[in-house]
Amino acid sequence: MTPEQRMEQFSLAYVRAVAAAAGVNATKPDVDMDSVDLVLSVKSAIGRPVSPLVEVQVKSHAAPTPDAPTFAYELKVKNYNELTGRRYVPRYLVVVLLPDDPADWLGQDEAGLVVRRCGYWRSLANEPVSPNAKSVTVKLSRADVFSVAAVRGFFE
Repeated sequence: MTPEQRMEQFSLAYVRAVAAAAGVNATKPDVDMDSVDLVLSVKSAIGRPVSPLVEVQVKSHAAPTPDAPTFAYELKVKNYNELTGRRYVPRYLVVVLLPDDPADWLGQDEAGLVVRRCGYWRSLANEPVSPNAKSVTVKLSRADVFSVAAVRGFFE
């Protein structure tokens, strides 16, 4: 695999692992033609919408953990524009920050499996479509960790 393919597969595995821990199903569409890498879904519950769904665009970036409360990610304008606007099915951007060295992405021993670094999420639903030709700089908050609690919150 190329380094980019490894990063993509690792970030998808990260999102799937968090979703599984939250009791949420994560499926991959056969074709990604609308900036949707995974669809998260839960079984309907009384008083909830029937079979609610959430769509996510998953990106990864090898960089040191930021010191600031926010960090910037350069997103292709196509992906950005397909994540903006109100939709029947909510969409989120998830950016997984990885160590520079792939050997540091994962730690494993008999006590457990450690996935290094962190994913962060952001909704772009209230952002305007961008007239940019190539990319848009998106700010993500380090407070918005893609966690079990965050995933469960997507469905409330």
